[in-house]
Amino acid sequence: MKSQEWFRGAVNALRNAGISYPEKEVQEMLSAIGINRVELFKENPILNTDELKKLNEFIERRKKREPLQYILGYTYFLDLKIKTLSGVLIPRPETELLVIEVVKEVEKAGLKASVILDLCTGTGAIALGIGNLLKDSIVYGVDISEKAISIARENAKINGIKNVIFLQGNLFDPVKDRKFDIITANPPYIKTGEMKDLEPEVKDWEPLEALNGGEDGLKFYRIIITEAPMYLKKNGLLFLELGVGLYKEVISLAKLNRFTELSIVKDLNGIERILKAKFSG
Repeated sequence: MKSQEWFRGAVNALRNAGISYPEKEVQEMLSAIGINRVELFKENPILNTDELKKLNEFIERRKKREPLQYILGYTYFLDLKIKTLSGVLIPRPETELLVIEVVKEVEKAGLKASVILDLCTGTGAIALGIGNLLKDSIVYGVDISEKAISIARENAKINGIKNVIFLQGNLFDPVKDRKFDIITANPPYIKTGEMKDLEPEVKDWEPLEALNGGEDGLKFYRIIITEAPMYLKKNGLLFLELGVGLYKEVISLAKLNRFTELSIVKDLNGIERILKAKFSG
């Protein structure tokens, strides 16, 4: 079978299954077996038996709303290839903004050799993104999940990043008695009552413990913001990714815990996505 013929059938199959951007996803599947967009439309290569079997398996799994990132086994985050497995949260494109803001702030402040802590690190995407761009810094990534830490360490090796250290444990527990220039976190922030309304790809496949932020979505923000002052150096910085509509409550929490110079960064959709705050001590 020629690849364009398979492409058309696969797009229809995914569209009928309720997938929002079937053309893009089918192209990513073809790319995973070595056929890029130009080759697909210019050369229309013939798919051999093994390629067809693999591609059709991709389609059947995706029709069940399994995330494409789990099917392919990887995603991209900034310039990094990040291994993704079921049981570990998939990095989102909007989270790249957190890394970019950290790098901008470090460069502006001249903190080239920063010591940085990333909580709820998951696949390690944030920690590795920062470590890759700030090569003189040391970054610690912490997650309670043993599987997440194992994947994060693999991702460090895949991308050749050696200035990031991953530790398993609950939030600040693995870094007692350490002080950091910067703390980052993308904590669970979905309200418990909203979990049932999530897309099937999320609620049926991704780890719920990495999504559920408690009744009001603020459970982990409260802990992190309350405890962060004990682990930040004087004038240390806190960067938090925010759930939709939570920025006012998170700002109030930060003010209550002696954080100053608070600012919000919106993502490309105009959503208040990142909180930046300074702890003056």
